[in-house]
Amino acid sequence: QMLCAATTTLLQNAIDAAATAGGGYAVVPCGFHATGALQLHAGVRLSSAHCTVTRPDVRRLLTLGACSAAQMHIVEVRNGSGIAISDVRFDATNLTDGSTRSAASVVGGSGAVGFLLEGCHFLNINTSSQGFSAIQLSGCSGCIVRGNYVPRSGGDALNFNSGEYVVSENLVENVGDGCIAMNNNAFGVVAHNVLRRCNLGVGAGPAGQAVTWNSSTPFTVSSNLIEDCDFGVLLGWFGYAGRIGPTNCIVAHNIIRRVRSAAIQNNGGPGAFDGAMIIEGNHITHSGFPATQPPHTSGPGPGHGIYAVSLRDVHIMNNQLSHGRGDGITAMGLHFVVGSNVLSADAAGSNATAISVADAVDVAVSGNDIRGFARGVAASDKDRVTVRANSIDVSHSTASVGVSVGAGVARCVVSENTVSGSASADACVAIDGAASASRVARNNECW
Repeated sequence: QMLCAATTTLLQNAIDAAATAGGGYAVVPCGFHATGALQLHAGVRLSSAHCTVTRPDVRRLLTLGACSAAQMHIVEVRNGSGIAISDVRFDATNLTDGSTRSAASVVGGSGAVGFLLEGCHFLNINTSSQGFSAIQLSGCSGCIVRGNYVPRSGGDALNFNSGEYVVSENLVENVGDGCIAMNNNAFGVVAHNVLRRCNLGVGAGPAGQAVTWNSSTPFTVSSNLIEDCDFGVLLGWFGYAGRIGPTNCIVAHNIIRRVRSAAIQNNGGPGAFDGAMIIEGNHITHSGFPATQPPHTSGPGPGHGIYAVSLRDVHIMNNQLSHGRGDGITAMGLHFVVGSNVLSADAAGSNATAISVADAVDVAVSGNDIRGFARGVAASDKDRVTVRANSIDVSHSTASVGVSVGAGVARCVVSENTVSGSASADACVAIDGAASASRVARNNECW
């Protein structure tokens, strides 16, 4: 304990000296330091590139480890600008007291502006509880977290609550909750990360109050590789009364492989204004068939591709979905456009629907290419649904249907679709016998 106290004083004095001098690098010895909680002030930078070499074999490695199992964190980021942590190894071996429920190597950020966390390794994080993280930042404005490595974590590896962030080029694996989690009005850009074997690849929500829905919490989630997770991208309000989920979001150009439950899912709150969402250009494959069982799950999952429910103003365009266990695209809400997607399923044993429209109003499904599903496009309810100019292969089985419209749809237009491989005319376009005159099927071609 005396050695730990002395080390903490040495390191904190170096940090304080840099702050007193107006900012710059805190010069500390390279090597491993078991330390108490350190406070990083405005203008101070902590980096292996600017540590003093005490032994020739250290090779400029600065490793900070916690002194005590009950310690809450290793470094706390205070408010102000010009703070940076780069190329530091954090060893969380002693952060093991699960009763804290908030153990993390780097915490803080409230009032920080432009904080940079770059190129750090977060090692030996406890996996016994979902309370353990690599970082937990809150209220950070315009902060950047990039190029870091987290090989395992019991809870959210990179956790953000409120604030604005750019999160890029991180490698995160084996996480009991979210590889990247942005909650409670945190928003920004999540791009070019590699996320593997997590409960959630990218998770976000809840946000805002239902009465202030126009104060959006927008996300751009783009160009990430996400694989072997329970959910790839999961957004929503998650049942918090009076709250909404993230709005004005773009999920684009991600590669999402072998997720258990769903590749991209957004659960809007009942009657809320969640949505204004674009899902575009994603490559989704083998949903429902993870290579390893994701954390906190058991058995096979439904394997959905894109699942967007209780939302409005949603565009789902130009995505490619293949070889999934479950339904390809599910659209439930108000003002949806589902267009120019390519969906293919393994014919053997599939009872899934390529595009399902349910509890929806003002939905257009057009220009999609569909193959191998038991049902191409299925609309069950409510009103003003257009299914137009889709190319559908229903050679899956004699029971396959190209387009089906249920009695719950008040008004629907089905036109100009091409359906091939059908065993009978009924397998081309099937409109419920209770259909009213406002349901129209015309100019469809069926082979």
